[in-house]
Amino acid sequence: MKTADRPLDRVAASIVYNLDSVNVFHYNKLIYLFEYLFIKNFGVRYTQEKFTKLPHGPVVSRYKHQIKKLTEENIFRTDIEKLMKDKEYSKSCAVKILIGSTSDTKNLIIKEKFVADFIQKVIERYSGYSATELEKIVYKTPPMQKLLSQLKMGYKKETGSYILKDGIRFSDYRDSVTRGRLLALEHSINNPEINTDLHIRLNEELSFMKKLRPEWAL
Repeated sequence: MKTADRPLDRVAASIVYNLDSVNVFHYNKLIYLFEYLFIKNFGVRYTQEKFTKLPHGPVVSRYKHQIKKLTEENIFRTDIEKLMKDKEYSKSCAVKILIGSTSDTKNLIIKEKFVADFIQKVIERYSGYSATELEKIVYKTPPMQKLLSQLKMGYKKETGSYILKDGIRFSDYRDSVTRGRLLALEHSINNPEINTDLHIRLNEELSFMKKLRPEWAL
């Protein structure tokens, strides 16, 4: 059975397709940053994914299962055996395990122009950082800062990794967005084949560019 066309899988495929090859550490952090910056700019979630806090920052919940499934469907290529062996998500292993694109990856990438442009800017801004630098960046985001403050106050699960009831929540961090920006986003998503002068002007008017390097970044 083929993977449902989930927004999470399309974001993941877009990252791998654009980079051709990305390690598991950067894979998780880039998806996290995309989701956080998306809600900051548009006021809505895109993937609806829950993120688990592990020792080296947030990861997609059940990311191994997702990567394994997409690899079995020839969307990704990776060493599944090595991926599944990394029980503790050590940074040294996560950096060494690569996820590569295939001839089928393009079939799953994001087609909506606004969203595709947005994720491309996130990739350009953050993919070049080292694992250590990227870890510092994600730990400075407000959702992670809030979680860390809760941990200091004694919050923890009885077993397993630290995680909020609903994962690391993004809904608390949306900016006030104009109705016009939301309508422009919805129009682009509903009409991905349209590339008119209006779309170009709307794209230029969106202010997300200035927020791809927020105050908490290095």
